[in-house]
Amino acid sequence: MSQRFKVSLFPVYFVLFIDNFAFAVIFSTFGPLFIDPSYGMVTASMGETTKNLMLGVAFSFFPLGQFFGAPFLGDIADHFGRKKAFYLTITGGIIGFLLSGFSILVHSYVLLLITRLITGFFAGNLSICLASIADLSPDEKSRAKNFSIIVIITGLSWMFAMLSGGYLSDPSISSHFNPSLPFFFTAILSLISLLGVIYFYKETHPMKGKLHIDFLKGFRDIRDSFMIRELRTLYTIYMFWILGWGLAFQWYSPFSLQTFHVSPIEANWGQFIVGITWMLGGYFVNNFIIKRWHPRPWVVAANAMTTLCLLGMALSPSFLPFAFFFMLGCIPSAFAWPNTLNLISINAPPSVQGKVMGISQSAQAIGFILATIFGGIVAATKLDLMYYFTVFFLLISFIMILCFHIKKTASLKQ
Repeated sequence: MSQRFKVSLFPVYFVLFIDNFAFAVIFSTFGPLFIDPSYGMVTASMGETTKNLMLGVAFSFFPLGQFFGAPFLGDIADHFGRKKAFYLTITGGIIGFLLSGFSILVHSYVLLLITRLITGFFAGNLSICLASIADLSPDEKSRAKNFSIIVIITGLSWMFAMLSGGYLSDPSISSHFNPSLPFFFTAILSLISLLGVIYFYKETHPMKGKLHIDFLKGFRDIRDSFMIRELRTLYTIYMFWILGWGLAFQWYSPFSLQTFHVSPIEANWGQFIVGITWMLGGYFVNNFIIKRWHPRPWVVAANAMTTLCLLGMALSPSFLPFAFFFMLGCIPSAFAWPNTLNLISINAPPSVQGKVMGISQSAQAIGFILATIFGGIVAATKLDLMYYFTVFFLLISFIMILCFHIKKTASLKQ
């Protein structure tokens, strides 16, 4: 790889680090923010039902904005180039983070929802980063190596977000700390990533084609996914997997705080540790398996193991086994997630690979939207049932991928 390509990769990886950091930091801050009245976002007179419903709605606005923004930003990246798209997404994100911090300072729930929608709309950096890494990988070997680094980066950024978000939002550590500070900190990091793109990133995709903006493309993608017969089952499997696993990590902190009465710092340390097992499963286990065997039977096994770990969480009598089963479940889930996408790609015709990956992103956004809305309703009704529902959705995903595997194996033998 040339020196130019190596230099351009660094800002792309840093943007990816900050993008995942910004996504993860709410899971270390929103739980205490909506449970503890001393932060001012909720009042002492509110019941847990109201607080959990408010939290669920706040979770949902980010993927909702992402659902509408991702296709638009993809069109921008294809027409104006990756670098200008980065300018737009990072700048929009900085504005969203600053406004999120401000809304928490003034205790405005409505403003916080609006800012989460804005932040989600401009959270299209992942797809642009992936496209840039592909552009900067001159051959298949370098592409595989460069994409494998993504798992390490997202794992490290998750761990960093859990600790920095948890500590910077805790006023008992310092009177200058509060839940708005992690968002201002994220804005500063995003500004640094913008400067890195400006000075070190070289354009990999020159401007071309006619700009066509379609804010309803996400809906059309979902419709199209069920028109492709070969992929219909896999998209449904993927959406159920996202729905179950999305509920599991979104409600980890609120569930721990309310059910096991741990401190926010304890809950955040629990989430910090899963970043290690996520990297273990997504990088080392994944690389070991895919170099030796076809991924389909291993995705079946990974879904089964993830389902069992979530069942362990649902049955846990205290925080320690609850945290242990989540930590353990991250290993197979970190393998199942990318390889389910890999199965979708494998079973798609070469001529529609780009469209198929776009549909996968829309399916993922829909899964997260449903998870946040459904999670809010469950938490407002009976929080104790939350992790039984995660088991239910993962079990559906497992049964479907098992049936798909059996059918596919039988057809290949004929």
